[in-house]
Amino acid sequence: MQTFGILFVAFIAVALVAILVMFMRERARMGIRPFELTDADKAQLKKMRRESGIRRLLAGFIGSLGAASCVAGITYPIFAASNPDLSWRDAFQCLALGAFLVFCAWLLVRNVKQ
Repeated sequence: MQTFGILFVAFIAVALVAILVMFMRERARMGIRPFELTDADKAQLKKMRRESGIRRLLAGFIGSLGAASCVAGITYPIFAASNPDLSWRDAFQCLALGAFLVFCAWLLVRNVKQ
């Protein structure tokens, strides 16, 4: 098993090096130095930063928690008989919390037009 792990890591390393070499050769063919940033590269980096910012990550996390809470509230009738301590109030609280968290996630990712 340990040999498989070593071989797997080696395979990933060789694949990454091959991709890096192909990228560098393509840039050399276009006449761009290896670590030079062109205007197209800067625009692409700016777009990537905007798409994967901390707000989107946080919104994804909050939205996932909200969705899980909604699912717990919706599936309450299935599991109600197994635990007599649960009440319908708990189900509605889960639904309300889930809806609130999903709304907060939506507020984080929406584009504000100014």
